[in-house]
Parts: sequence; C-alpha cells; structure tokens
Amino acid sequence: MKSKTLFAVLLIIVLTVLSACGSNNTSDADSLGESEPSGSKASVSTESPVSGENPSVLLGPQWIGSLGTYFIEDNLVEDPNGSILIGTQNADGLYTSTNYRRVGYQIQFWDDSAETKIVLCNKPNCKHDTADCNAYLAPGEQTHGFLWIAEINGKVYCVDAENSLFVMDKNGTNRKKLLQFDNKYSLLSAALRDTVVYADVNYIAPNPENKVYESDVPMQRALLAINLAAENCKELYSFKQEDNTKFLWLSNEKAVYYYEQPSAVLSEYSQQALDAEENGHKASVFSINLEDGIRNDIISTTAFSLNPVLLDSDNLYFHSRKDKQIKQIDINNGKETVVAENISGYLLFPENRLFDGKLLYQADNQRTDAYANPQKVNESYWVDVSTGKSNKITYGISSGNTAPFYTFVAETSKYFVLANDGDFLRIGKDDFWSGSYEKAVAADFKP
Repeated sequence: MKSKTLFAVLLIIVLTVLSACGSNNTSDADSLGESEPSGSKASVSTESPVSGENPSVLLGPQWIGSLGTYFIEDNLVEDPNGSILIGTQNADGLYTSTNYRRVGYQIQFWDDSAETKIVLCNKPNCKHDTADCNAYLAPGEQTHGFLWIAEINGKVYCVDAENSLFVMDKNGTNRKKLLQFDNKYSLLSAALRDTVVYADVNYIAPNPENKVYESDVPMQRALLAINLAAENCKELYSFKQEDNTKFLWLSNEKAVYYYEQPSAVLSEYSQQALDAEENGHKASVFSINLEDGIRNDIISTTAFSLNPVLLDSDNLYFHSRKDKQIKQIDINNGKETVVAENISGYLLFPENRLFDGKLLYQADNQRTDAYANPQKVNESYWVDVSTGKSNKITYGISSGNTAPFYTFVAETSKYFVLANDGDFLRIGKDDFWSGSYEKAVAADFKP
C-alpha cells in the first residue's frame, strides 16, 4: 500500500461533503449571476447564525496547526487497471508511469519538531486502509468537491467523501463521528470563523414537475453554516448557480464571490482571437449578506480589468490587464490603491492568501503568447503589498535543477516546505524572501 501526494490534483478534485443541513428557504431563488443587479435577494433561512466580525480562514486539504501541518492525501494502491497514472523520473532522466487505484484518503502530519511527515495513526502494523485506522477516510463514490481539515480549539476536524464530519485529538486518537450530512450537497469550498464552518456548496435544483432537461441540469448554489460547538448545520441561503462563480472569503457578515462569464469557442485559433474573447468576459465581485440574502455588487466590469482575484481579509487584490497593474481595494470603503505597475499579459494567483504580507503571482506566458513554438514557461514572482517591492522566484534543489514556483505545503514561524515538481524542499523564510533559493534543502516529506 502506498500513499502518494498529488498536490496538483488536490486543487481540482475530491469529493462531496456536508449536508444533513436542514433548509428553511422561503421561496425558490432567482439567479444571482452577472445579470442580477445589486439588491437581489437569495432564498434565505429564517434563522441565520452569524459569527460576528472575527477574521475568517479558508479551509482545504491542508491545515497549519500548533504542532505542524495536517494533510488529507490520496491513499493509492498499484493496479494495472487503475485510472490514476503517476509518472516518475529516474536518475537517467527517463520518465516511467504506474497505474494506481484510490482506496480512500489518509490524514498525514508534518511534524515541525522532527521535520518529517507521518501518517496520523498510532496503531502498530496498521495498513491505514480501513475505518479501524485513525487516519483513514472513506473514498466515497463522488469526485466533484474537496475535503477539508482544521485544528480548532485543540481538536482536529475533518470530512470524508461520504459526507461524514469527524473530530479527534491532535495526535489522531479519540476519533468520533460528529455529524452525518445529506448527500445532496457537494462541497466547493469552505471558510472557518470562530467555531462555525461556512461551506459553499451546490446541488441539483428541485424539479417537482419532473421536467426532462435538454441541456444542463439547473443547479442551486448555497451557503451552509456548520456549528462545531453546537454540533448542528443549516442552510443560510441559496440562489441559482451561474457557471464560473467562485466563493472568495467571509468579510464581516457577508460572503464574497467572484463571477466571470464562461469562455466561448474561439472564432479562430490566434492570439488576437483569444485576447478578444478573454478580455470581453463580463466579470464581477459581489457579496451576499448572511442574514437577509441581499446581494451587493462591489465591482462590475470585464475580465480585462478584473482577473485574477484574491481576497485576503477585507482586501481584494486583482490584476488589470488593461491598466497593467496589480491593485488592491478595501471592499468595505471602496478605497483603491496600486500595488504594482507595468505588469502586462495574463497572470495567475497560485495561492488563496498572502504570505508574510506578500502576494504570489505567476506570469501566465502560456496564455500571453499562447501559440508560441516551443511553448513558453510561466514565471513566478512575489510582491510586497505594502511597499511594492517584488522579486522573481526561481528556487533550486541540490541537483541544480530549477522549476517555477508551485505551492507552499507547510509553514512554521521560521521556514516553508515547498513542492517543486514532485520534490519537497525546506527553506528558511528569510532565505526565501531574499532570493537565496540555493539554500533550499530536500525535505523528508514523502510518507
């Protein structure tokens, strides 16, 4: 049995979750997509628990805890008929691939003091492939959502692919099921405030007349409030889902979303046609009030001026290709500042938060010059949002190879652990921000 770290996959796959949440909606919701104006109202529960004004934290399959970092990973077994293909490179530079089958998920832990990664299970000779294991999470049958794990008030909470919520001690012991949710919901993302998890979900819209749909089945978008202390869950509001709507953050009593009009088929395969299509997309950032479901448009423009976006606390960061700037807007008072100038072309924001007051971004050269031959490589940078100081990220490993920045996978007060095309590196924070990437060393991160 093997556990493999599939970081790229974890960002776009995994399960369904949460929902024995009862819904007390007063009416069917209207669309809250780009065409819906400010003041629109989502279908709202009659009792909407609001947690106050404490900062929220986005959840996911990783959590930096008091003693180290928790992970939910694929638990894979070699199978010639398996649908998951993993490539590896040998010492001669040749690539080979192996087929794997998922048999579940596994909780793993990066121990800051020992600087090593372990399976969060203390049972001798455990294979970590059944519910008897503290670290085991069931695979489920669905693949359109993601899992999350978090350390809250000295306990670890996580969800599996069968819509079960578990709680355990920080070392994985004394695990018990806290809640079992309705299977109709699929988790898209989630945020934590105090002891309440706000889960962004979707589900198939009710069809009381049993209509036969000729195109896509209509979906509802909803926000759930899972109160970990009270051990209950309810749906706060719902609205008709628009494709390409992304939950960004909780800000005070509002949930904030980003919408971008989906891409159409290009009229011709050229950079000019691609730019015309991408730049013309309608794009907006809007909020929905947790108590009354009222929508408020924060920005309404096109993707030429608003893509990509990142919301950290009350500050919205975004790139304007039109102005060649990275900008910041306080979503409460509308104050706008320029973070960086002369940033042309397409960008990507690879992380969903700032690190030490710095915004990470990639120059998406593969879209800026989409038809180059050979294909161009993306480049990675950071910029200090307070000073505007920036630096290119090109960290190396002991063999002398370099690769574009990929992702942070663990963090302490002194260092980061980074994933670099299957290799894991540990580097001091001061060295990372100063550009001393040659000081990165291999990290014992693979289980």
